[in-house]
Amino acid sequence: MATNILDLTQIPERPTVKLETGEFKMRLPEELTLVEFMQTIQVGRLIVEAASDMEIGEEASMIKAQKLIEQSANLFLVDLTPEAAASITPGMLRKMSNFFGKLATTEEEKEKVKASNLGSD
Repeated sequence: MATNILDLTQIPERPTVKLETGEFKMRLPEELTLVEFMQTIQVGRLIVEAASDMEIGEEASMIKAQKLIEQSANLFLVDLTPEAAASITPGMLRKMSNFFGKLATTEEEKEKVKASNLGSD
């Protein structure tokens, strides 16, 4: 009789992201629809483009970049308030994005990376 190796019927507990404005649950990679997943990629590209086109001190570009950061944060965090979204910095978004990416990595993939890095020092 076959045993369950990977149970995708239960969504694991969401991790909590603590901000100065409160605590928010982070969505898990398996919760995103294809459209939402693609939006995370597109918004990331748009943030990079906005930053590269920005003149130092150009307020309109900075506002656009901040709105993109808020849009991206809303894809990652559940019930994010407008106040909390406005408080997210580019560095905070990068940390959330990196953490989100690690959630999508399986233990098997982590072991392969670890094994491939052995002796590389």
